[in-house]
Amino acid sequence: MTKADGSRARVKFEKSLAVIKVATSMGQGDPYLARKASGSAGAPQGIAPSASTSGSVGGSFTGMTRAVALLRGVNVGGRNRLPMADLRLVLEGLGYGDVSTIQQSGNAVFEANARELRSAATDIERALGDELGLDIRVVTRSATELAAAVAADPLRAVATDPAKHFIGFLGAEPAPEGIAALLEIALGSDRVAVIGKHSYLWCPSGLSKSPLFKFAWDRRFRTSVTLRNVSTVAKIQDRL
Repeated sequence: MTKADGSRARVKFEKSLAVIKVATSMGQGDPYLARKASGSAGAPQGIAPSASTSGSVGGSFTGMTRAVALLRGVNVGGRNRLPMADLRLVLEGLGYGDVSTIQQSGNAVFEANARELRSAATDIERALGDELGLDIRVVTRSATELAAAVAADPLRAVATDPAKHFIGFLGAEPAPEGIAALLEIALGSDRVAVIGKHSYLWCPSGLSKSPLFKFAWDRRFRTSVTLRNVSTVAKIQDRL
């Protein structure tokens, strides 16, 4: 596949919770901070949109930029089987450079210019469909955006096991009604926050036992959402 061909081929908190609207210091959006009504100043349990880690690729990039493509639901439970060698070939066919993959869950790092990065998620989705017959959602982040998302994580102080601590990468800002639905979940000992185009989860008993496990992220947020534990995120950062 030539580059020309490939260019076609892109959170019931308990009822005692109160939602406090907090204006951002930069005036770029209003995060919503959910805390227990008792006034506890502990770790945030729900934060909604802020533009500080938006994940959009702006026009400030020059030359080639390192980035990662995060595929949703790859090689899970026998669905969307995708050898990583095939994924690498797809990205290389799109003209991206220095392509490599991490683990088997659909994480591919690559180099691209600013124009290519703006359409990379859609281009990769199309190429996966055209070349391999797979319908897979893709979210991309540049190295800078990924670092900002990690730095913004408000749950680092409470999350003690990287395998049960997750970052969710959203394709776009979440729908407000999705945030409202997330805030209705009785979390127990779990914690969740949403900042801009990223969600942060701490599931001390594991994700599969968390009340967040059955939350319909994509449908509620009206955008693609793919989760990675922070161990995997760290491995990706090491490669960027």
